[in-house]
Amino acid sequence: MPVVLRIDPPLHPTDAIIFLSGLGMLEGKEAEFNGSTFRWHFDIPLAYSGPLELTPMVVAGEDPAHPGTALTIPGAPVTVSVKPKEKPVKVDLAEHNFYMEPHGTLDQQCLHVRGEFSNVGDRDLTSPATGTTYRSSAPSVAAVDMEGCVKVVGPGVATVTAENRGVKDFATFVVEDPRNPLPPEDVTAKVKISTSAMRLDSNAKAYNTYPLTVQAITITNTSAEPIAGPLYLTVRDLPKGVELWLKAANAPANPPPDMTLYFRQNPAPGKSVPVRLSSKDGLKLNPGESVTAHLYFLYSKGEPSYRLRVVGSGDTRQIP
Repeated sequence: MPVVLRIDPPLHPTDAIIFLSGLGMLEGKEAEFNGSTFRWHFDIPLAYSGPLELTPMVVAGEDPAHPGTALTIPGAPVTVSVKPKEKPVKVDLAEHNFYMEPHGTLDQQCLHVRGEFSNVGDRDLTSPATGTTYRSSAPSVAAVDMEGCVKVVGPGVATVTAENRGVKDFATFVVEDPRNPLPPEDVTAKVKISTSAMRLDSNAKAYNTYPLTVQAITITNTSAEPIAGPLYLTVRDLPKGVELWLKAANAPANPPPDMTLYFRQNPAPGKSVPVRLSSKDGLKLNPGESVTAHLYFLYSKGEPSYRLRVVGSGDTRQIP
């Protein structure tokens, strides 16, 4: 990094030093001085990125107030942004899911970003000086400043995107009053729902006796941002004569022979059965990410028809 320090008359310096905060003292190549201008070259460590403050200090003869002591005069500091030479392979937020209350005791949360690089490993990319930008999908819910600090504004759901040279990571903010939970959000339009062929599963039995037919339902986030969770697949409008069964969520890998693993879950007319979706982080579904649920059926003829939706809600009692 070249550094040029110009001296205005009537000052006549004999020497000058540059202090670089954030890196301590760096040894630069010997300064070139032509009577009015100092020039240095400093080598910035490859692994460093972020703001770097440069403060000049010149020596201009003897201090009149202290004979025998050099007169040192500081200059105004200058801050420069040091960005990585290459784009990161991956950026990663320290935390991805935030559940906060409006007007709570904690109404601000600052994000922290690490970048993974092929040549120097990880480095801190939190500062905008590194080229990281922040954007909120819903500033009326959670507003983010250029430093990555998010302030809660009102109830709702917001996604904050941290991006460095086109590489992104996301933080989801659910702002909710526990006494007045957010209503369920229908996110079916943001996903692709794929169904497998139905097959008889001899290991899955209704009433521990009758084999059940299983169908895999795969949900893929086709939107550009995460879908906030917890997420539920809802099943409704089953025809008469068809029973819906679900496997126990916490079934052990090797259950005892007498353990009941499957439970009848038929919805009442006009109502839905919510099936909790287990995404990788347990809450949101990232762009392009898929999650699969299995539905089990007991019926005597034909194949069951039914309606599916995907909703996000923290309160299953509100799902219609």
